[in-house]
Amino acid sequence: MLGGITYTTKISDLNTLGLVKLNSVRVDGCESLRYLSLDGCTELTSIDTAGCPNLVSLDISDTGITYLNVSANMNLTNLYLQNTGVSMFDLAHNFSLQTLDCSGSAITSFPLIGSTQLQSVNVSNC
Repeated sequence: MLGGITYTTKISDLNTLGLVKLNSVRVDGCESLRYLSLDGCTELTSIDTAGCPNLVSLDISDTGITYLNVSANMNLTNLYLQNTGVSMFDLAHNFSLQTLDCSGSAITSFPLIGSTQLQSVNVSNC
């Protein structure tokens, strides 16, 4: 588990790229967190970003995550889910989303209701 960032109010960027043994991250209470990259953390199976209201970019590519709830992340502009087991999610509250990359994922459906700012969608190899 990556500890020490729970309720850390000043951290704005967290990049754990390639920490393949990382299996747990707690970011609850990280209200200043804007950029979170967990790319390549293959043993990571879940993440709860509800306590990060200012999150604008989330990358969970190449992780073991199969479920994602970003409904509390209304400022999210970039979401990267490449090569994950995530099969569906709801973007109804993500009005600011501009980039969505689900390439190589298990995605079967995703409602784009409310995603009025969306500029780029990649669902190749799903």
